[in-house]
Amino acid sequence: MAIASRAARDAVLALDSALPFGLISAPGAGAALGGPWWRGLMAGLDLPHVLDCGANAALAAWAMRQGQAYVVFEGPPAQRVSLLVLAETCGSTLLLRRPDAFLLTDDPTPYRRRRLADYLAAPQPSTPN
Repeated sequence: MAIASRAARDAVLALDSALPFGLISAPGAGAALGGPWWRGLMAGLDLPHVLDCGANAALAAWAMRQGQAYVVFEGPPAQRVSLLVLAETCGSTLLLRRPDAFLLTDDPTPYRRRRLADYLAAPQPSTPN
């Protein structure tokens, strides 16, 4: 689920979901709000979380050096090579495209909360063996 605020984070955490999920910053939010903002928002959570750095290679590098496990970087190929090496060194995963996510707005209305609950309650497609 994509979030950009403490209210959205709290709405997600209040859900009673048996399905595993993680959190991803809103598109490009890392570049707009910074890595420390994301680390503060995610502090103490035991969920996978992804910082979307857009095309900001410096932010992606900083995030991985600070221990961010998952980082989205959609910048130039020449910078990807260096960031992939850094990700391996830091034990991070560099995502070269943003994964699909349910976007919960900054002001999660009751309607959006119901949509999120429905999204999480929907049957998951079975995977062939």
